[in-house]
Amino acid sequence: MQVKETSIFKKWFKKLDGHIQVLLLRHINKLASENFSNCKPVSNGIHELKIDFQKGYRIYFTNINGEIVLLLSGGHKNSQMKDIQKAKEIKNNL
Repeated sequence: MQVKETSIFKKWFKKLDGHIQVLLLRHINKLASENFSNCKPVSNGIHELKIDFQKGYRIYFTNINGEIVLLLSGGHKNSQMKDIQKAKEIKNNL
């Protein structure tokens, strides 16, 4: 399965430390291999990939035409509700 990143995701990802990027890429590659074990639906076709590291990273994605589209990284658990709302907005504008 192909994974596509939005410009919003790319911008957020570039700000992360290198070791965090490597960790998140491992989890993103699992999505590409159709391993959704750490994922759950959150709203309107948006799913949350949960990475238990430090404060707990979240990546929000959807599936469009068989491709995974990374909408936005939710950052940490404490910004989860705000990030889900932002992911909804991004999805509606795809």
